[in-house]
Amino acid sequence: MIDRIHGQVRNPKIQEGLEQEVAKGDSLSNPDAAKIYQVEHETGVGFMKKLIIGPHAQYRMDLRGVTVPLVRVTLKALNKLLGDLKSQQSPVYERMLRDLQQSTLEYVEPKLKLAVVLALQDKDTVKLVTTYWKGEQDPLPPGEASVCHVY
Repeated sequence: MIDRIHGQVRNPKIQEGLEQEVAKGDSLSNPDAAKIYQVEHETGVGFMKKLIIGPHAQYRMDLRGVTVPLVRVTLKALNKLLGDLKSQQSPVYERMLRDLQQSTLEYVEPKLKLAVVLALQDKDTVKLVTTYWKGEQDPLPPGEASVCHVY
């Protein structure tokens, strides 16, 4: 993440402040993430033909070691699940679509345990709101180690 700050932020004072936040383990605010990351447009999967990844999601991906190919694998699994549910005429299909259309949809890919939170932007475009590894904590910032006390 420090390398990305150096590559994207030109102002040395802003660079230093962001580096200190990251090194301390503080979570970056959305405005700070926007200083480092630009909105990315990626190819989606299935009915989600386009994928938008905003600064916050990119920051979380870097923090958690999530890559775009892993997000695509998760979207592919979600697309298959939705197709299966639709063909079964399951009420879960309608519920998931309603969630996606009205607010956000959270989906966890069963094998990877990668969670994605999506928001529908238009009929064939979704925005990745955030992503995380289900059941795992965020990694410690660089230079920090967990402390274990034995009594």
